Amino acid sequence: HKFMSEIINAKLNNITQEFIADAKLCEKKCDWLGAIVFYRSALKIRPNYFAIHHNLAIALRYAGQSKNALKSAQFAATLAPDHPTVQFSLGVSLEKVGQIKDAIVSYKRSTQLKPNYIEALSNLGRMLEVEGQIIESIEILEKALALAPNSAAVLLNLANSSLLSGNPKRAQQLLKKLSRGNPDISN
Repeated sequence: HKFMSEIINAKLNNITQEFIADAKLCEKKCDWLGAIVFYRSALKIRPNYFAIHHNLAIALRYAGQSKNALKSAQFAATLAPDHPTVQFSLGVSLEKVGQIKDAIVSYKRSTQLKPNYIEALSNLGRMLEVEGQIIESIEILEKALALAPNSAAVLLNLANSSLLSGNPKRAQQLLKKLSRGNPDISN
């Protein structure tokens, strides 16, 4: 019986991987609804596989289904509480539904798990700014800038926070650097 169980498990794993591969193909075509169908099909076989819930949350966000994305991201985070990318994704989902304070908690958790996580630092800084915590925002964004000096998101977020802190000169410097690094941005 053990041998049969191993064969069945292997076949189920293969089917799950096929569904995931099909979902990824849909994502490449920006067919988010197709990706959602394949991820949900994979979850019928492996309901506690955190990576599928995580990827489903992303597809749901792109499909404009923020509340459903949050449910998937929260479930993924319960399955993998120490995974920085899962915590980051939960933060994005929380932000999309307007739960800013909870998004900050998730972004902080993500940066605790992976201190040099540029995207999480950038989003954390932006959300701290939204909450009026400008000094903390600037501290986080300066750290992100030191790690990724050419990150457009970090430069823009730091410029916004600098402007709000009453430092328009710093904001202007950052925006100039941003426009030099991106020919699509006019002066």
